Amino acid sequence: MKKLVLLSIFLVSIIGCVKHDPMSDTNPVISSINPAKARIGTVISIFGKNFGLSQAGNYVTFDGINATEYIIWHDNEIRVTVPAEVRSGKVWVNVYGTASNEVDFNLIVITYGEMSDKDGNKYKTVKIGDQTWMAENLNVTHFKNGDKIRNAISFADWESIINNKEAAYSDINNISDSGKIYGKLYNWYAVSDSRSLAPEGWHIPSYNDWNTLISYLGDSSQAGTKLKETGSKHWMAPNYSSTDEYGFTALPGGSRNFSGSFFQLGSVGCWWSSSEFNVSISWFMSLESYGTYVLIDKIHKGNGFSVRCIKDN
Repeated sequence: MKKLVLLSIFLVSIIGCVKHDPMSDTNPVISSINPAKARIGTVISIFGKNFGLSQAGNYVTFDGINATEYIIWHDNEIRVTVPAEVRSGKVWVNVYGTASNEVDFNLIVITYGEMSDKDGNKYKTVKIGDQTWMAENLNVTHFKNGDKIRNAISFADWESIINNKEAAYSDINNISDSGKIYGKLYNWYAVSDSRSLAPEGWHIPSYNDWNTLISYLGDSSQAGTKLKETGSKHWMAPNYSSTDEYGFTALPGGSRNFSGSFFQLGSVGCWWSSSEFNVSISWFMSLESYGTYVLIDKIHKGNGFSVRCIKDN
């Protein structure tokens, strides 16, 4: 009898403890979302606790729209694709019928335009701040006046053209179909040629144009994540935290150095500026697969880099 009384007291004690534990200790809780704003189709990370060990029957809701594409589902992190139907609003996690707290999510809506070059190639364009940029790399083989740009194929040909300060382009690794994805690589003499590499109403971005873009995105230490195409279809892993937040969709076309060798396809993208530093050197912008930053630096004009045009004001 004494044992039964003691057991009853013990059970009452346990029940009392459970009754006073706050339910929030076991409910799903979102602590942060990265990035807190993104566009449709972007993979975002949701951090917190009590999400469960698997997705099985659990789900993430964006402003009333349940997500369907999950990359990972861990107890403290979920990676999920922003659904196509989302317009803006709150995000919460539903675990076994219990909803988490709501966290603000901002959807970036991107509206693409279109422009054409002298060859008739069509390109997507996108407005970022007060600037309108090509959203693809230039792939043209003629200047605006119709003159053909010289295609330097061999190492000797490329180096000879550089020594003579002549305009030229190259297909990446001399593979003509590469231009459909990455565009072509141009030396700076093509960029600065008076016959104009850029289509009517457009120009090659200056040093100041690039800096205006970077300033709009925040700063050079993080702007790379917002400019690079997401995933590893074209960029080599890890392609840190890339969001392509404004639709610029920067691609890693690599480069061709002044002696004619090709480098870093898939890991680095380099784009010319129209601004020169001196008679031999000009400014350029670059991004790397393993970095979040943007680099604006100067280099020999004989290198072959990608080109993005910016619309005239």
